[in-house]
Amino acid sequence: MKNKTLYFICLLFSQMASLQAQTNRQLLSFDTYLHKASVIRGGQHLGRGNPYAFEFRVLQQTDGRKWWHKPFNYPRVGLSFNYLDFDDPMLGKAYSVQLTAEKRLLTFGKNRRNPTSPPRLTLNLIAGMGAGYVTKPFDRLHNPKNIMIGSHLNTSWIGHLSLSYALTRQFRLQAQTGIIHFSNAAFTLPNQGVNLSSVNIGLSYQPTITLKPDSVASRATAPKRSTYGLLRLSLGITEKYPTGGKKYGIMALHAHLLKMWGKVSFWQVGLEGFHNPLLVELAQADEQPHNKRFALTAGVGWIAGRLLGDVGIGYYFYKPQRMDTRMYERYGIRYFLHKKMFIAFHVKSQRGSVDNLEFGIGGRFGN
Repeated sequence: MKNKTLYFICLLFSQMASLQAQTNRQLLSFDTYLHKASVIRGGQHLGRGNPYAFEFRVLQQTDGRKWWHKPFNYPRVGLSFNYLDFDDPMLGKAYSVQLTAEKRLLTFGKNRRNPTSPPRLTLNLIAGMGAGYVTKPFDRLHNPKNIMIGSHLNTSWIGHLSLSYALTRQFRLQAQTGIIHFSNAAFTLPNQGVNLSSVNIGLSYQPTITLKPDSVASRATAPKRSTYGLLRLSLGITEKYPTGGKKYGIMALHAHLLKMWGKVSFWQVGLEGFHNPLLVELAQADEQPHNKRFALTAGVGWIAGRLLGDVGIGYYFYKPQRMDTRMYERYGIRYFLHKKMFIAFHVKSQRGSVDNLEFGIGGRFGN
């Protein structure tokens, strides 16, 4: 089965490379990888097999025609498609797709006599976020021991460090190590999440490109080094124990002040308010039930065209409940549909344990 799957992926890889040549889409690159993985973070009692995965990426090589290409050192951006076999009857298999970016960190062996020649060796950072489907989630009757994943549909995250070696001008040998993560963010319990460490090897087809001069990129509109405000309304859902219990909607209002401090980077501070009916249900006997919390937040982020990514921390200055901690983390993205309007997706967690997903819509105010 493994050999047939590997043969299929290699065949698909060659056909996609051929299609790229036929259609003259000179910026598309194609990667294929074979992963050897192992389950970590308390899941070894389930992941006792030998998990393996196949990955196929379709990435577009940036070439300087957008203002943000050069500050990010001309990254590759696109999609990753993954097939993962946990090799465990209680976990089954997983299929996932992630929005993926690869950024070059270090370059070795660059040919100074021929600047268009690809560097011999590069160190790269790969990160991706998306959705995944797990075939064997928790089931009270048929799969009660799987406390890691409670639903078929999950969020899926990847993070890798990659060494890339040039075999020819267009083909590169890739060696990577990193993390694969699946979680439904407490939408359906149980949800400890599955984390896997991964080492993999692969082959990459990367067409030779000609970088655009700065004059071309300068015609694209880059954000001014200014300060402006963002106001966002977000919604989320969480579930109360036991598994299959009642679900509660969480509403939050976020007000942030954002300040550019580099060509593609910014910092932000803000104020947030939360309305969470589940907090009333979880109140202890000697507590007055409250469903609201208020917090201060701070974070940093990056801008790539219409897309903004950010990570930050928050501190509840109003938190009547004794449960959990006052600190929390958040990471996610915003996408601007218009100069003044955006949609957003964030993950809110405490000490690495996800509270809930946040789906939001908001507006920009100021310059």
